[in-house]
Amino acid sequence: MRKVINFGTCRLLIMVVFSCFTTTVAGQSTESDEEASYKILEEVIVTAQKRGEESLLDTAMSVTAISGDEMARRHAQEMNDYLRNQPGTNFIERGSGRNAVIIRGITSDPGRGGVITGVYIDETPVHGLGWGETGSPDLKLVDIERVEVLRGPQGTLYGAGSMSGTVRTLTRAPELDRFSGYVKVGGSSTSGSGDLNYEVQGVANIPVVEDQFALRAVAYRFDDSGYIRNVAGQDPAKLAAVDLFNARLGGAVDDRGATVTEGFRLGALWRVNDRLDVRLTAISQDTDQDGVPTIDVLQGPFEQSRFARLDGTEESLKTDLELYSLTVNYDAEKWSLTSASAWIDSTASIDWDVGLFFLDALEGVEPPYWLYQADLNDVFTQELRWNWDPGGRWRLLLGAFYEERDLSFVQTLNFEGSPDPFGGFFDNDEIVDSEAVRKSLFADTSVGLTDQLEITAGIRSYRVEGGGFGSLPEDRQSGETLKAGLDWRPERSFLGEGPLIYATWAEGFRPGIVVREPPERCDPDGDGIIDEVGLPWENVDNDDVSSVEIGYKATFAQRRVAVEAAAFKIDWTGLRIDVTVPAPCASTLPFSAGIAESKGFEFALSALLTDDLQLDLSASWLSAELAEDGLLGPAGSRLPGSARYNASLGLEYGFEISGNDAWIRGNAAWVGDYYNNLEETPPRLGDYATLNLGGGVDFGRWLFEVFINNVTDSDALTWANQIWVPYDRETRLRPRTIGARLGYSFGQN
Repeated sequence: MRKVINFGTCRLLIMVVFSCFTTTVAGQSTESDEEASYKILEEVIVTAQKRGEESLLDTAMSVTAISGDEMARRHAQEMNDYLRNQPGTNFIERGSGRNAVIIRGITSDPGRGGVITGVYIDETPVHGLGWGETGSPDLKLVDIERVEVLRGPQGTLYGAGSMSGTVRTLTRAPELDRFSGYVKVGGSSTSGSGDLNYEVQGVANIPVVEDQFALRAVAYRFDDSGYIRNVAGQDPAKLAAVDLFNARLGGAVDDRGATVTEGFRLGALWRVNDRLDVRLTAISQDTDQDGVPTIDVLQGPFEQSRFARLDGTEESLKTDLELYSLTVNYDAEKWSLTSASAWIDSTASIDWDVGLFFLDALEGVEPPYWLYQADLNDVFTQELRWNWDPGGRWRLLLGAFYEERDLSFVQTLNFEGSPDPFGGFFDNDEIVDSEAVRKSLFADTSVGLTDQLEITAGIRSYRVEGGGFGSLPEDRQSGETLKAGLDWRPERSFLGEGPLIYATWAEGFRPGIVVREPPERCDPDGDGIIDEVGLPWENVDNDDVSSVEIGYKATFAQRRVAVEAAAFKIDWTGLRIDVTVPAPCASTLPFSAGIAESKGFEFALSALLTDDLQLDLSASWLSAELAEDGLLGPAGSRLPGSARYNASLGLEYGFEISGNDAWIRGNAAWVGDYYNNLEETPPRLGDYATLNLGGGVDFGRWLFEVFINNVTDSDALTWANQIWVPYDRETRLRPRTIGARLGYSFGQN
């Protein structure tokens, strides 16, 4: 049982706890690992640096790795269940396909403005496939190998969009030597306006030709109730619209936001010979959400007031993902060659009541306008990597990346009533097609100066063609990102067992937007100035980050204690924001907003207090602010969604019940406060604590688990979508959920 998660501040507490258990366990034995009779922390293997497998504690970057087994013990099913517990990390969930991952505070608006954090499924980048080209597919965590969270710019290895970091979900490959699988069913209940939730998942691993060819099939369905009630029938403003416009109200349903997710994964692994492996994976996941899961500020804590369309349909969100990947790996004695190809077909759509956007135009009267928007992506990616490692002091990685993305953006704005007060002026039916091609060459090398000292360097040269609003294929951008580092591995000393101290400078980038001309309704006089906001309509250049990070990793007490620490400073130039321009423009347009700075400290600790009791402790301190007066705020304004502090504490105890392995685990997390805008105007978000409890008994073939998520039933705000104050729409934590799960394993365990 081994997990490393990064931790920040609370130094006095750490020193006291650390000194107590290092003193206790260090005296238990001085035997070598091979002869020791006590347990040690398991070694965690990662592939974050694209050099093949390596120990997490030997990886000179700030990385968290969480195994699939640990995710299951935490009853973590999606990003929302684990990212907020990571140091320096926040997660904004506004419904299916409308999510945002914030690492080290690097964001200008988590719901808009393009991709800042990279998201990968195996070798394939999937960021920007959500609604509005910002969110990412949230693959259910069924039968995964692990999740890796890489903090800090990853521009040289992972390219565009990985400005703040990268989140990688690694699925389990087929096993060539055994037939095995499992089936799990579960149920739970969410309090308040929630309801019953159900899940079923199954996995089968089939070695077709032993030690040569195997298949692995995964299928699942999750039915998660909503927990928001539509109270339109009790809302005077909505009732007035019924009289004025013959509008139709949404039904009084308790579980708005109810979600059904169905998916399957089929993997094939062919070991051609001792050197050559071919892996093919097909993934499909469809998510249908019945209602947009946001509350209306003027209603109750878990209430919304929404229209329905005249045909009776109500708000909905949908995300559909199909991903096919082919990975070929040839491993020679001193070098390896990897080819990773992927084909993606994805759709993310929203159908919602947007009458609030027209309040000013009708002097406070809300008309029944409905907006349907969909992003349809067709993507092909190809990466080729050559790793050279002869076993000496020099290692080299060379790579090439190619991506071709076709995007169709569909938008329909309709008045769902009569008469239309604007005479059909705002009715809109629009399809915008764009194409983008990205090409990159990258290199990463490490040279050992001595047995303890190593230098690293990396570069990525990129070119982007097309892809912006109104851009053409001949619109091109190009540039380079760099990385340099120094790693020191001193001999065993007071710094710990096998300590690693590293210093890294790294860059990241996000491509700019080439624009042709503003919509006519936004610039009726054609002077290039958007009238409602007084800003020029012009190209938005790349925004870039550069980061300096100093880190430390080591174990103590014969590998019963693991410690990690990192301090960093990130400079962000040309940060891009999207500004919502009111009617008659009624569009969201991109602008450049200035310079920002993020700095912080993270610290992590994992320890076996006894052979059966493990402690995981993490925290971070973060300051992410505008470095100079910008478009939407003065210098010192905090970046949206960036909590100054967060912390987590996990305790897991293993024991036996009638000779059967059992465990109980508790996870507590605290997220500091943050805002949804650079002006830091209310509401203040975050500043909440959550507690999750779980346990289980493994009877061999049978597995029984119970869990309680959000034990204290916290209703804290996690995000607020600014419409027009006080008409904002907000997102809250899911209420207390209590459930159980039963699993049966077959074949060779």
